Parts: sequence; structure tokens; C-alpha cells
Amino acid sequence: MKILIYKKEKEINKYSNFIYCNNDKKIIEFLFIAVLINCLIIPIFSSNYSRELENDGIVNEIIIKVLNINDDIIYSEFSFDDQIIEGNQITLKWYEKLPNLDFIFYSISNLVEVDFSNFNSTGITSMRNSFCNCSNLKIINFGNHFDTSLVINMENMFKECTSLEYLNLSTFDTSKTKYFNCMFCNCFSLKSLDLHSFNTEAAIGMNEMFNNCTSLTSLDISTFNTKSTVTMNQMFNNCSSLVELDLSGFDTTLITSFDFYFSNCESLVSINLTKFDTSKCQNMKAMFLGCKSLKSLDLSSFNTSLVTNIEAMFVRCSELTSINFSNFNTSKVTSFYRLFEECQLLLSLNILNFDTSQVTIFIICFLIVGLCNQ
Repeated sequence: MKILIYKKEKEINKYSNFIYCNNDKKIIEFLFIAVLINCLIIPIFSSNYSRELENDGIVNEIIIKVLNINDDIIYSEFSFDDQIIEGNQITLKWYEKLPNLDFIFYSISNLVEVDFSNFNSTGITSMRNSFCNCSNLKIINFGNHFDTSLVINMENMFKECTSLEYLNLSTFDTSKTKYFNCMFCNCFSLKSLDLHSFNTEAAIGMNEMFNNCTSLTSLDISTFNTKSTVTMNQMFNNCSSLVELDLSGFDTTLITSFDFYFSNCESLVSINLTKFDTSKCQNMKAMFLGCKSLKSLDLSSFNTSLVTNIEAMFVRCSELTSINFSNFNTSKVTSFYRLFEECQLLLSLNILNFDTSQVTIFIICFLIVGLCNQ
């Protein structure tokens, strides 16, 4: 039943379809004009007809739980065929397969739980913004048969799910998914994430994928295939609780920017970047900004021949004692602004190979307590 709950309007003329399934697997539809007065639907004209039930007679269901039933629940982006309300639980029903789940629960702050156990997701091609801004959502059960094999877009899928602590995505088939941008962005309560089953060979965009996952202590992305990935800006920005990160399998040959890539990863003790291909990279701004627990960095494998921006690259790396710059090429760099600011323990630094011919900004480049005290 297509239901719209309005916050302010008290009297609205609205065409609606009331649908139910009879024993002959046919849908009986009643098309009528209704007047909504004080939340009561009063029909003033009606007609009916029947059509064969699609989806082989299967009724698709999603069961949701909300904090309370009130006017803040508005299904303005997605229509459904029927609903059953029992207390704070609502069963949403469809008699046809859905082509996508884009924006299905977008910004429903009242939502606390979603169960897809009885939902047939075969054929779904996009899940963009599916749960975005569901700030009270705590549980998502995708069941054992949730089919994502044709999904191309997962951008912003769980963005701003600030109460979500756990996600089981082990059944996800992401072999055709191209866009993962901001998928888990601002999931402040998410503590661990196992994505070892993710096939990312088709992935093009991973910008801000884990940005602001401030409670994330473990992240298994060791099987990620990034050979087709073009963008990774701010991918781990503000993952302040992350202690370790295995990026040994990352192929970064197409990446042009690593700006704010590890910024404010305050708990990260070490990073192995020896296999990083930075030959196409032009921007490394604030790449390690605020990595307060890093003690050493080996960047000897970095090809920086195209890099123009390294501003604030090591700001507040307060535990850093050594950086291997042996192959750094700075011939195109135009600014060293705040490059080593607040690197208190960096007592020695070999930058004799730095080419500063294009540099116009040196402001507080060497504001380093360790060096200044020598």
C-alpha cells in the first residue's frame, strides 16, 4: 500500500494505489481519489482491475524497527505495495522485483533495525545512499542470500550511520561494483570491519571510503584489488583508532592524489608502503598529518616526479624519528608550507637531494622542536 505520511499538510487530494494479493496470485488494485483529513484517508472515487502477479508469486519483504511511530517517518523516496505495523515494527512489502535500493531508507533518523532475510535482491544494480544519514540505525541483517552480484554503485551506502557498531558483509559479491566512495564515511561507532570477501577488481572510486571511522580498530582489506582504482582521496582520514593496516596488495598505479590519505590516523604505529606506485601522483598534501604514533617512514620507493603539493605532509607526526627520503624528487613542488611542523622527535633529516627551484612558499616548513634544539 503506497502510504505517505505528511508532517504539516492537513488536507491533501492524492491518487493512491491500494494493492493486495488474492489466492489466485493476482493483484487486485483499487485506484481511487482520496482526501486526507487529520490523518484519515477517505475515498471519494474508486475503480478496480486485476493483473497477473509478477516475481513468480513471491512477496518481497523488508522488516524494519523504528524508535516510535510518528510523523517523522516519511517514505518520500521509495514507494511500497503494502505495510504491516505491529508496535514499533513495520513490514514493508513489494509484489515486484526492485531494480535498485538507492535512497531506500535515506535520512530516516527514526530507523534502528533492518532485516532483509525475506527480500529477493536478485537484479539490484545500485545501493547508493541506501542507509545514508540513518543516525540511530544499529542492526542490519542481510541474511544468507542477499545478492549484490550486479550492483555497480555503493556510494554513501552507510554514510552517517553514526550508531552502527557492527556489519556482516561476508555474503556481498562486489565483483561488478565500481563506486565505493564514502561507503562507510562517518560511521563513528563502527569498531571492526572484515572486507576480505570483497572483490574490488572493477573498483574505480574509493574516495573517503573509511573517512571518519574514528572507532575502527581493525580493518581487513588485505585482499583488495585496486588495479582499476583511480581515486583514493582521504581514504583513511580520521581513522584515529586504527592500529595496523595491511596495504601490501594495493595497486596504486592509476592514483593521482593521496591528499589526507592517512591524516589523523593517530594510533597507526607502522605502515608498509614499499609497494606503493606513486608515479602518477601529483598531490600528497597532508598525507600523514597527525599520525602521532608513527616512529619511522620509509618512502624510498616513492616516485614523486609529478608531485606538486606536499604541504603539511608530516604535520604533528610527533613520534616520528626518521624518514627515508632517498629517492624523493621535488622538482615540481611549489610549496613546503608546514611540511615538518610539530615533528618534535625528528632529530636528523637528510633533504640534500630536495630540488627547491620551483618552491615559492617555505613558511614554517622547519618548525621542528627536535631540530631547533640542536
